[in-house]
Amino acid sequence: RLWTEGVHGSLLPFTPPEIRRADLAPLALELAHWGITDAARLAWLDPPPAGHLAGARQQLQLLGALDGQGRLTVLGVTMAAIPAHPRLARLLVAAREAGRPSLGSDLAALLAERDLFTGAGEASRKASGSDLLDRLEALRSYRRLGRAAGVDPGAAAAVDRAARHFREMLSKEGRGTARRAPGEEEESASDAREVGRLLAVAFPDRIGREREPGSGRYLLAGGQGAQLSPRSAVRRAPWLVAVEVAGKPGLEGEIRLASALEKECVEELFGGDLDWRREVEWDERAGRVVGREVRRLGALLFQERPAAATAEDVVPALLAALRRQGIEVLDWSPAARQLRARVELLRQSWPEGGWPDFSEASLLASLEEWLAPWLAGVTSLAGLRRVDLSAALAQLLGRERTRELARLAPERLAVPSGSSIRLDYEADGGPVLAVKLQELLGLADTPQVAGGRVPVLIHLLSPAGRPLAVTRDLRSFWNQVYPEVKKEMKGRYPKHPWPDDPWNAAPTRRTKKHP
Repeated sequence: RLWTEGVHGSLLPFTPPEIRRADLAPLALELAHWGITDAARLAWLDPPPAGHLAGARQQLQLLGALDGQGRLTVLGVTMAAIPAHPRLARLLVAAREAGRPSLGSDLAALLAERDLFTGAGEASRKASGSDLLDRLEALRSYRRLGRAAGVDPGAAAAVDRAARHFREMLSKEGRGTARRAPGEEEESASDAREVGRLLAVAFPDRIGREREPGSGRYLLAGGQGAQLSPRSAVRRAPWLVAVEVAGKPGLEGEIRLASALEKECVEELFGGDLDWRREVEWDERAGRVVGREVRRLGALLFQERPAAATAEDVVPALLAALRRQGIEVLDWSPAARQLRARVELLRQSWPEGGWPDFSEASLLASLEEWLAPWLAGVTSLAGLRRVDLSAALAQLLGRERTRELARLAPERLAVPSGSSIRLDYEADGGPVLAVKLQELLGLADTPQVAGGRVPVLIHLLSPAGRPLAVTRDLRSFWNQVYPEVKKEMKGRYPKHPWPDDPWNAAPTRRTKKHP
């Protein structure tokens, strides 16, 4: 039988389907305790999702229970011996080390059991440094008097039992460590700083920094955004630890229980993990790659200073910016767009030919292959727009494929007049050949590309360059449509030839005076 333990609520059994929604940190700690680093080696009726289990192991690493190889640390061994959720086990260990086992036991019990207060609105609304302070006060009133205003007696009794259990356990486990004299109760005021320190150790990924002063909106170290609930007693705290966050993953949550922190406290607790490291990224405002050195706790920025970006760092930053913004920010010349359209035509009409996919999604996925070699010395948007994209794509095709492309999907077609007309592969219904009507006189067969698989769509133009007809069947046009076109256009453009017999007239791009 498998068991899980929530931060609020007692130990609860779960059936195999529920493992998909469970907090897997206790399971991950238990597996590590047994020396199992690969859960797939076990025979599961319903195996835990690999992604969720990996996330649980990452949480345990943040708590200091696992090393980089997924093995138990010395701290992890101690935590594994405590029958509580790993977060609460970490809190209890920290409380014992700080000489505050009773405070730690009370906090762990308050978080492990259901809320003391009979309703969400029963908590004290006065400003406080921590939402746990009024609960600690209510718990201690219950112990002294057997009751407390606004407190559920059943919940208070459960919290008190859990706290006694934790204290007894810490007393046994903590022999030889610094702690208060036996029987000494920590009834003295527990200030928000001490509570915040213990909670921060247990919830390092939920340490939050206010986005803007007074906004009540926080970015948490784990990367989630969250809004402080109006019911919280914490007010205007630049830093806090969000003990309880409600909401769906990926969306801004609501912080229902919190405790204020001081930046210096975070620095003291996690300063060893805040080494300087270089970051190179795209600056949207400046339109260029910039480098800096930063100290971070997860997603939270502590300090930064300018730093030079190396050549090895610039290209990945450029490619990451392109993946965010899309390749349309590049300068796609008409030639580059036509090349993509020509290749796409062959990919569709010659599926057996193995022509590459030059769609935006595919090109974004393969930036390292076709674009990165052309980014030497590029650090700005202006530099990106100077890259010859036609040459980059042609190099990706290779010489043989480029020659085959010129044969099967030529850029230009020779017409009977002797002109070489550019095809438009991007046009609707393309490829399109837009040509003066007189230049095709006598041509019966519609030109084709892609090895004869795709007929060209012909736009027959007036001497002024306006479309007179659109067709893929020249023979039908000369026989059926041309007589009407000639009748209408002959008077309008008298200097241009409009022969009665288009089959035997000489094609030309000139007027009658210039044969």
